[in-house]
Amino acid sequence: MKETDLYEPVRDFFSRLGYTIDAEVKGIDILCVRDDESIAIELKNQLNLKLITQGALRQKMFDLVYVAIWTPKNLRQHEFKDKLYLLKRLGLGLIIVSSKTLDVDIYHDPIMHPIEEYQRRNRVKKKKAIEELRERRTHVNVGGTHRKKIMTSYKEEVLIILDCIHRSEEVCLSDVVMETQIKKAGSILQKNFYGWFKRIKRGVYGLTDSGYQAHKEYYKVIQKINEAHN
Repeated sequence: MKETDLYEPVRDFFSRLGYTIDAEVKGIDILCVRDDESIAIELKNQLNLKLITQGALRQKMFDLVYVAIWTPKNLRQHEFKDKLYLLKRLGLGLIIVSSKTLDVDIYHDPIMHPIEEYQRRNRVKKKKAIEELRERRTHVNVGGTHRKKIMTSYKEEVLIILDCIHRSEEVCLSDVVMETQIKKAGSILQKNFYGWFKRIKRGVYGLTDSGYQAHKEYYKVIQKINEAHN
């Protein structure tokens, strides 16, 4: 389906609502007028930044602005949801047209959602992010990093435990807790997320081959963690 194929179903939809409509009016894909109300609609095959920018620019002139696209392959994809969030923050409406039936769906009305609304919904995430920052002992991550290993506060604690066991080869859980001051050491050892630990007998732990390898790999980071920890 082409971008121009969006025109007729969208035009017919708003025509049934009593709007006077035409296309390519002063560079606007579709302009709808009813009494004193004006609606600008921009058409694109898919929702992208160029379309969102066009819609935002139309808000300088018209009462309501929609962007219209063909039905995305997956409405639940994070990428689509992120773009939808941007539309809501800008107060742009979204029209979705089925490529099979040409049915028109007003997926989102052009209503601006205040940032406070989203901040209320994400208070728990905010709290966890601040806690994560405060609990980190080192600052070895680099901003803008993608698809690389990130040093979290949890991983720092695992590395502290790894170093503790590495020094003694076999350590009782109670000694690990006492030496590292990590109260959830037992849970970390039992879950063994990275596969670095092994249970030798009840309450006694050692390192796997991958644990010894990890100690070599993270040796410099462990030094920084210990310096901050002490």
